[in-house]
Amino acid sequence: MATSCSPLALAPSHVDDNELGSTQSLSDESHLNFEKRWGPVKRQVIPYEHTGIRRTRTPLGLKLDQDDFCQAAQPVQLADHRWSQDDSDLFSDELTLFRGIIGVLLWMCQTRMDILADVVLIQQTVCKAKVIHVK
Repeated sequence: MATSCSPLALAPSHVDDNELGSTQSLSDESHLNFEKRWGPVKRQVIPYEHTGIRRTRTPLGLKLDQDDFCQAAQPVQLADHRWSQDDSDLFSDELTLFRGIIGVLLWMCQTRMDILADVVLIQQTVCKAKVIHVK
């Protein structure tokens, strides 16, 4: 039984994508009101994947994972001779690749709490990154 402090729904959004975790009746009502205001929209139900995050039901509840997204992530490639130059600043093109993988890692942190502390620490080097930071 819901109390006055119990949430009715959880509703995260990403850019122009909205999600709603609620009872079916509240979900249906919200969808109808949204379409009245904005016109037809695509509606997905679990299981589905969006923005690299898969949502599924388990016997214990809902599961969010990014397994496929994580497997598709590519490491930063440096020229062979650069790997031994730990204290060398990254070149402009290398820094662009480094910033890209930092973005990928930050996105993974939504479901990979085990990497969160390391990613937060390494992203602090993004302006003055060196070869050692790519390792």
